[in-house]
Amino acid sequence: MIHLEILQLHYSNFLNWRDIITLDIKNYPQYQLSIFTMHLYNNGHILIPKNCETRCIDSTIINRAYYASFLYCKEWLEDTDPNFRIRPKIAFDFDEKYVTEHEQVLFELKCKNLLVYNKLSSLKEYRRVADYEPY
Repeated sequence: MIHLEILQLHYSNFLNWRDIITLDIKNYPQYQLSIFTMHLYNNGHILIPKNCETRCIDSTIINRAYYASFLYCKEWLEDTDPNFRIRPKIAFDFDEKYVTEHEQVLFELKCKNLLVYNKLSSLKEYRRVADYEPY
């Protein structure tokens, strides 16, 4: 189970990478998603009934944190590289292996900014654990 203290540490550390790449996050609609995530974290104790575990809030927070971060990275790649565009599933040939949007963004980040790639990959793994290995 992911503890909120660990989640907060990782989430706040992940946000530090925005100093490395130039992206004014307030210009993107995903900013509201990140604000919602932080409000959920800060007010989780109000939303969870007494004697109830925090898994639902923890999982929601990590999912929203990952998705907002993924969208920021995608937007940054599209803004900084005119040749980068997500290739939709329909554009793949029948005999060609489909590469998800998330894999496409991670691949580009690995080539362009290894630090951000590592942070997003870690957050993606936390998301997987929160969804599929909650206990």
